[in-house]
Amino acid sequence: MDSTNPLDGSSIRKNVFMFICGASVHCRPLMDFATAAIDATTDALESVMPTNHLRVTRRFWEPLRIALTMIFEQGARPCTVAMRLALAQLVDVALPWLMQNQNFQRELCSSWTLYVFPNCVYDNVYFREKGWLQLMADQETTFQEMVEKVAAFGSPVGEPNDSLNSADADEPSCGGEHDNPLSIDA
Repeated sequence: MDSTNPLDGSSIRKNVFMFICGASVHCRPLMDFATAAIDATTDALESVMPTNHLRVTRRFWEPLRIALTMIFEQGARPCTVAMRLALAQLVDVALPWLMQNQNFQRELCSSWTLYVFPNCVYDNVYFREKGWLQLMADQETTFQEMVEKVAAFGSPVGEPNDSLNSADADEPSCGGEHDNPLSIDA
């Protein structure tokens, strides 16, 4: 993340790409580094967004959209869980602030609606049900609405409940015997 311009989202895109590269060659340290960078970005955004959300531009949300598209295109592979969780946390922090931007609202209605947003909602619901994302006190109604929306359109990227929990998943695990992203304690 660029400390001089924390609302520049290019580091999000780059770290997701780095994670996917690491997963493709079974390089766990590279995957862990990229996930930690996304977590650090989320932490920084928690303090930056409340005071700077009106300055958010396409330089933030377009790389975020690309990053989300890249990770969702990987499907429900077990090795992507850590990055999908990190991105779900980032979206959880950024989306309420982004929604206050009229330019982003227009973008959401065009390039995000058909693929990215339904997958974001699905991951948010999935990870909350697992206990990996915590509800904020004022989000309980919104969460229930998300659950209903997900039920209406099903699983956009596969069935994580089946493939991420199945030892017989069709996709390779992306790593060795210790590569179990579901070993995260809830």
